[in-house]
Amino acid sequence: MAYRKLNLDRDKINQCRDLAARIVKPAQKYIDRHSTISIESSCLFALGIEGVWEGKPIADLICDRLDRDRLRRGIIFWFGAALAHTGLAPREVAHKLVNGELAFETIPHISFEKIKEVLSPLVAKALQAIKEVASQKKLFASRIASSLKSPILLLVAPENERERDICLTLKGADIILTTNLKDIRADHLRKKGGELKRFATSISGLSAPQDVIRASFTGMDIIGCDTIGEIVKSGMNPKRVLVDSHWICRLCSKMGIIFFAENAHTRDLDGYRDTHQATVSQFLVEQLAFQGRIVPEQLALGHFYDIDPALDAGFLFELARAAMIRDFYPRNPLVYLPPSRFLTGSDVEKTLMANLFFSSSVITEQSIVALPNCADLSGMLKSANTIIRSTRTLGDELQFIPNGKIDRRANTILENAVRLLRKMETQGFLNAFAHGLIAGIHVDEKGGAGLDGVFQKDRNYFNPIEEYLDGKTTSIEPSVATAEKEVPHPDLSVTPTPPKKEQQRRRHFPGRYHRRRRNPKSTRKIIEKTKGTNYPPRNE
Repeated sequence: MAYRKLNLDRDKINQCRDLAARIVKPAQKYIDRHSTISIESSCLFALGIEGVWEGKPIADLICDRLDRDRLRRGIIFWFGAALAHTGLAPREVAHKLVNGELAFETIPHISFEKIKEVLSPLVAKALQAIKEVASQKKLFASRIASSLKSPILLLVAPENERERDICLTLKGADIILTTNLKDIRADHLRKKGGELKRFATSISGLSAPQDVIRASFTGMDIIGCDTIGEIVKSGMNPKRVLVDSHWICRLCSKMGIIFFAENAHTRDLDGYRDTHQATVSQFLVEQLAFQGRIVPEQLALGHFYDIDPALDAGFLFELARAAMIRDFYPRNPLVYLPPSRFLTGSDVEKTLMANLFFSSSVITEQSIVALPNCADLSGMLKSANTIIRSTRTLGDELQFIPNGKIDRRANTILENAVRLLRKMETQGFLNAFAHGLIAGIHVDEKGGAGLDGVFQKDRNYFNPIEEYLDGKTTSIEPSVATAEKEVPHPDLSVTPTPPKKEQQRRRHFPGRYHRRRRNPKSTRKIIEKTKGTNYPPRNE
């Protein structure tokens, strides 16, 4: 199927993206000024502070030992001060901080240069680990981006270790999705049954930033995170979700890991009446991911085949929706998720729904197709491979009728999405969720779990890992905000040259910056009274 087979209004698509960008912009300003205790803990984990103390990660306990006012400077700064003060190894200092033998309040003032010197080997090691992960993931990201004519199959691994090992030996499944990060290392299970496997995981909750670091260092290729779903359904505070998700996006961007926006909350929406809400969620997630430096080839967008089979021409409506998503995001890997609510009844009915799902994935050129949950995974995998192989180029042979039922349905969804985005723009990002414009769930920006873990960064906030993720530095050197620079005394004898933008303003609006000229008529009267005037005589 060639791109843009649907006769969609490109101006409306661009308008959706512009509206989404304006909606996200105020929230992004808040994100840039704040951090969370989970982000600070993940930075310690990246520096090698691992282990558990009384059932809780040591990195979390170290952050808990620091009051919020001091934490605004950054946990890495204070941990470096503890290292410089004690002269001990990082693990020893971490244990002393946890068991109470050492307190941050008792550490005397230490110069910033000394703290940087102590932290230099730890930070260099952490940044090298991030670079190694990035070098391993580039090849897989390019393969996903090019897999548009032949979908890659994704298999959800069971929690049971024995059943999971069976899934690893199945032939035909390219990606294995697991939610258990404690007893699985993707780099150790990379080859099973003679096939090259790739691994994905889904993270959520207040410890998501730490889980991303752990998952990336264990070899995960795809990391799933449902930003909008965490806001509307998880009971977490929306501000906490936004700040943590932005950090996760920056980590995935720098490491070359595919960021999978699951959009799992859209599963509960009506597949016919509320499709525009799912579309709006995808536009918002796209803009949030772009703010986190995620490129389109690295942003995998999830969407569901969840149309009611009893609906007349339901399969055509699903084709319209899936083809519209591919038309919106031609460069993004799309993850097509199987039907869940309507995958009921006899085995024959389940097989029929699964076959329609696989056919739709081929026609609309989905990148990754998730297999439905069933008792016979081997049989389902064989059926999926058969359908995909036998209909590989079916989309190239089909043409949608202009102004036909599929085309009209896609344009209706697009028009409703524009209206909803306009309404959200008038109310603002967080207020729109408070009024239940997405999924009909009202979310209070001051409620939910995790708001007490959000804090505003100090002007001298120091986090070399964050600076590296933002591309500001590749070493331990602090950012411009934290560096102490000598300000030269201005030379008052030299007229300063205005900045380039100021020069442009003066060219376009000269009257604001120059003395107002006399009225030409009044000037003429004055000159006419003098001898030897050069003005021509006035016509009386």
